[in-house]
Amino acid sequence: IPRATNSTDAPMIESVFRVIPVERLIFFLLHPWQTWIHLTRPNNLQISSVPTIGLRRSAAEQLCQLGAAASPAVLALVPAVGDDDDTVREHAAAALENLGPPQPGDVAALAEFLKHESADVAYWAATLLGRAGHQAHEALAELNSALREDRPLAVRQRAAWALGEIGPAAQSAL
Repeated sequence: IPRATNSTDAPMIESVFRVIPVERLIFFLLHPWQTWIHLTRPNNLQISSVPTIGLRRSAAEQLCQLGAAASPAVLALVPAVGDDDDTVREHAAAALENLGPPQPGDVAALAEFLKHESADVAYWAATLLGRAGHQAHEALAELNSALREDRPLAVRQRAAWALGEIGPAAQSAL
């Protein structure tokens, strides 16, 4: 949450960020800078950008608190579990824990995340593809690759689980 210039500004500035649409939280999570707001005069906010992780942490935390309502942010949360910052990673993983199956339109992007260098990103991509069940049939080749390639054991196990969740269509891919 942005900091106020002085303590009397805090309630006004905090109220600006109290309710943020999921789309804005996704934007904040994906960009490694923070919008900083200063109250320069009464009723006049000045906005600037500074390099800090604070807003991304806050966005990840708020998405975590949204539960299933954060589902539009799935494609921002998956790479966030591979973030350099522990807090962003933890909140992103907690948010993903609360989500159900992804939208069918997210399957191709999730399949690409299986190739990510971060084992956590690949693990969560496989997890979400498994949650999609038979709707993830277009990711069979990528899941099969993740299962057979030299990937961390947790990624290979999750890819095997996801293939099982897809069902009979996955048998022909093996």
